[in-house]
Amino acid sequence: MTKVIPFPGIYLTSNTNARNTNARYAFTPEEILAFVTTHLAWQICEPTTPPALISVGVSDEGDGWLYCQKEIHRTGWSDTTPLCRFEKDDQGVRGTFFRKVMINGVEFRPSQISKDTLNKILDQRMRSSQRTIQRMLEQVHLSVADELASEIRNSFLPRISVNRFDSDALNAINYDAVERMYAVFDEAASAAVRDMKSNGTLDG
Repeated sequence: MTKVIPFPGIYLTSNTNARNTNARYAFTPEEILAFVTTHLAWQICEPTTPPALISVGVSDEGDGWLYCQKEIHRTGWSDTTPLCRFEKDDQGVRGTFFRKVMINGVEFRPSQISKDTLNKILDQRMRSSQRTIQRMLEQVHLSVADELASEIRNSFLPRISVNRFDSDALNAINYDAVERMYAVFDEAASAAVRDMKSNGTLDG
């Protein structure tokens, strides 16, 4: 991928009949929504997951890209470091993750994954409880997928955060729904512990 088209303010379309044919592999609003809700699910289920700065665009070859990074604050200065990056072309989607995660007791280190869809890549980096939260948040936000995608495309590094008061947080996120998902996750976690107690797993 070379010479990335600058952002913000770039209107992207995945319509192959559109004049801007170099955008034919741009990430769609539904794919952007899938990533945003996945990151929210990570934050809800994994307290150490930081808010993410997100940007999307296309290269001059027409490959779509989605890039996610976090802020690092030090005394007197701040910087960013990557969380994950995705590229989309006629071969499918390639994802690069820069954080290690634990999924069902197995550690997944920084990795590269290629699949035919973004959703399949994201699913590989989530526990079942996270997928449940993500699917619920995705359904809640389907009606504002275009609005959410437009907000990301037309802003400079907007923030995916579960905190509605976070600076530069995405306005299109339904934060009431996010807060309800915390309750759903807490109940699911409590149920899992009850199951382990009842089958004797916690007793060794």
